[in-house]
Amino acid sequence: MLALESTGCPTLLDAIRDELRHTNPQIQDIQILDTKRKYTNYWVIARGIVAGGVFDGDFEDELFSLLVVDETYSLVLAVVDVMPTPRWRDYDLWIESYDSENVSIRGHGTMYNDQPFEKSYRVPHR
Repeated sequence: MLALESTGCPTLLDAIRDELRHTNPQIQDIQILDTKRKYTNYWVIARGIVAGGVFDGDFEDELFSLLVVDETYSLVLAVVDVMPTPRWRDYDLWIESYDSENVSIRGHGTMYNDQPFEKSYRVPHR
């Protein structure tokens, strides 16, 4: 897992936070979980969680997202999907396979290797 922190100037993490806040305005902490090359851009899986990371019964307080970002890792070009966590702070999600227009992601519960998830997407070149 790549753990990047915001430096105070606009970054990719800030751009991802802005996108996830369309679903939950309380999202604060962002992590990049996986990246893969998509032609001249990148597929990115990110995780956003509310400040403090305290679970209050709303699974949308932890969101996963699949995005397309530019080659400089500074702009979100497309939000492919945003999904709530299946397991609070106990879920892994990664890019399983990909090419320039297609991506498949997989996931499962971290502790028990349960609640498997798999989904494929097609996103044409821009």
